[in-house]
Amino acid sequence: MEIPYRDHVFFTEPLAQSQVRVIAGSRYDRYPASHDLERRGEEVWQQRVRDNPSLFNGTKFRLGGVVLKGEQTTDMSPKTMRMITPGPHTQLVLHVGFSSYKEYTVTNMSNLAEEYSSYGQEMCRDPQACLADVIGHSGLLVTSDGYVVLQLRSHSVGEAAGLWHFPGGHPEPGDMGINETRDLEKVAPETIVKEIYGSLLKELKEELNLSRDKLSEPLLLSIVRDKDSFFKPEFNFLVRSRLTAEEVSACYHDDNFQDDESDDIAFVGTKAVEHLAECDAFTVIKFKDNEQINEVIRSDVVTKSSHILLQGMQKVLHINRNILN
Repeated sequence: MEIPYRDHVFFTEPLAQSQVRVIAGSRYDRYPASHDLERRGEEVWQQRVRDNPSLFNGTKFRLGGVVLKGEQTTDMSPKTMRMITPGPHTQLVLHVGFSSYKEYTVTNMSNLAEEYSSYGQEMCRDPQACLADVIGHSGLLVTSDGYVVLQLRSHSVGEAAGLWHFPGGHPEPGDMGINETRDLEKVAPETIVKEIYGSLLKELKEELNLSRDKLSEPLLLSIVRDKDSFFKPEFNFLVRSRLTAEEVSACYHDDNFQDDESDDIAFVGTKAVEHLAECDAFTVIKFKDNEQINEVIRSDVVTKSSHILLQGMQKVLHINRNILN
């Protein structure tokens, strides 16, 4: 079963790395738009770099398609949110191409996105064909005492600046020696799966100061598509920490640690996760000067992709009450 690019996919039983397969190659790269549109895209990138010199054009994986194989049960309510109950032989197949942060910025994340989409529809009968659709990921990180971690994005980052988000980033092809399209075919597909899963643990080390031995192996909860970024895919993983919320906070606020991509972290109880999608604001806890304090966060300062994850988790928790336990 091929999953339409606008659909969100949630797994009522999260998928282990062994249940995911990759087919990679240049046929899943983005289709070049017209010379004029690509020229204007280059102008957008140059202006973004002038406005924010910290932007870096790193290599990224492009998601060219998603296919589900094997037995599974699907619930389509609401219409674009697929609740998948995997069977014993369910396999998720990802079609993966090559892209870059620059391509993502000028296609999915600029005022030219509609034109790129229209050109793809005209030339390829696919509105995503000319969009970068780079694979992002985030972690629903559950502490040992039953809290989920939220992270406040720095105002200096290129995406979701000043908003609360579940911690994450992007898998990095460059870390595997994939620096151009043809390199995709030089690596074993299972190593790309390993990077998609394992790179989240690297992000949690870089962004929260959490060592790998304090974290479980990631399990894939969902793939969501944010229409505000023209349906860029974000892979959401469930990760458990052996640390309490206070211990995670202590790691993040350690005097010897600095994360340039975030300004703060907060925690919300796992029992509250089911209801957050319905709230205009919700209470989080923080730890300051050895004291626990409560703070209210408005829902309009939470990223759209995190909202989608919370909406899906509301339904997942109706089906599998123990998924966050």
